[in-house]
Amino acid sequence: MPSWMRVEIAEQPEALRRTFEALLPQVGELRALARDTRQVLFIARGSSDNAAVYGQYLCSARAGRLASLAAPSLATVYAARLDLHGVLAVAVSQSGATEEIVTTLDWAQAHGARTVAITNQPGSPSPRPPTSPWSPGQATSGPFPPPRPTPPSSPPWPSSPPP
Repeated sequence: MPSWMRVEIAEQPEALRRTFEALLPQVGELRALARDTRQVLFIARGSSDNAAVYGQYLCSARAGRLASLAAPSLATVYAARLDLHGVLAVAVSQSGATEEIVTTLDWAQAHGARTVAITNQPGSPSPRPPTSPWSPGQATSGPFPPPRPTPPSSPPWPSSPPP
């Protein structure tokens, strides 16, 4: 009996075909969303973080767009106030239900970022940006509720270093 990893590796060509079939028709929508942004911010955890690292590389090397990985604790622990205008925040989540990712994408939107989610689960709760979450299983669009309120910013340390 082959290992679970070998089974998943064998599924990759079909999974990629389904993904491309679902996402390629939405390239124009993503291009419009990314217009006038200066940076891509990837939001991910776990194995999705590996995909985000590769996305960061591709954005910088192939698209000439500065890309970086988010530090979700800035949103979830410190409620940092950042100016994210001109940023396209891309959540990458297999389930689309990871609370840390949902919260961080909501936070990014509340701070001015344009947002999009890529997930394996159609209709997942994952982030409710103004654009539809991308899912290889189903592309949906429609109005989404506004992001949850961001907690007030009060970091656990002084805002300026001691003298």
